[in-house]
Amino acid sequence: MIFRFMLALVVALSLSSPAQALDVTTSIKPLQLLVASITDGISQPQLLIPGASSPHDYQLRPSERRLLEQSELIFWIGPELEMSLTKVLQQLPPTTRVVALAVESEFPQQGQHSHTHDHQTSDPHIWLSPEAVVKISQQIAKVLSETDPTHQATYQHNLQIFLKRLKQQNQHLATLLEPVKHQGYFVFHDAYQGFEQHYQLNHLGAFTLSPDRRPGARHLAEIRQQLLNQKAVCVFSEAQFSPALVTNLIEGSQVHHGQLDPLGINIEVDANGYFRLLTQLAEAFQACLSAQ
Repeated sequence: MIFRFMLALVVALSLSSPAQALDVTTSIKPLQLLVASITDGISQPQLLIPGASSPHDYQLRPSERRLLEQSELIFWIGPELEMSLTKVLQQLPPTTRVVALAVESEFPQQGQHSHTHDHQTSDPHIWLSPEAVVKISQQIAKVLSETDPTHQATYQHNLQIFLKRLKQQNQHLATLLEPVKHQGYFVFHDAYQGFEQHYQLNHLGAFTLSPDRRPGARHLAEIRQQLLNQKAVCVFSEAQFSPALVTNLIEGSQVHHGQLDPLGINIEVDANGYFRLLTQLAEAFQACLSAQ
């Protein structure tokens, strides 16, 4: 009798105990913010590459390699952005699901092949495109639901909340940027295509296509001439890179200096973090482009 009671108690406790949260890791801070919106109330994804580091050429430490090895699900943009992760991810065990969000299919993992979303772009900074983020968030929710079906209802509920808020925020940012969208500017590296095209901003050029390539003297001279000809009102540097090149270039001109943070270095990780990243970016554009 006591045995039956104890057995029933064990069964009851096992049924009432919450399901274990999925161990999710994201390569960069913006993906951590996006995933955190979908996993809200269940778990918080871990971050692989520190927010202040450039993902283009980051070299993993042993502790970060161990983090990958212990993860059940990994989201990254793809080799176009985090090139240094390519070989490391290939070496993970087949039990680890790795999802590249910038390509048509998941990153090949020990013979595994399953499709992700259909968005492809020449600019890997896809989290800055409101259109792309709709597809990315849907894909994140889909993958989470497949990998952790116990929490599928919560993932899908969070997705709907996220998409509704994204639509509302888009209207607010469009209004904010409308008065300055014709003002010309230069950026440090060409990372904002999705954001710029969506809000129809007047991008005149970039110092470099990739931050690991130093701009040539001729290209800098051309930019300098355009600044002197008053074709631009602002030049943006980035929090991840030294602003010395920008400050030297605009010296003696009437051009303003702004700073953009496409990675959201200081953004708190929660369900609203991604929206704060976009708002911070839009306000930085607006402030510099409207400066007198």
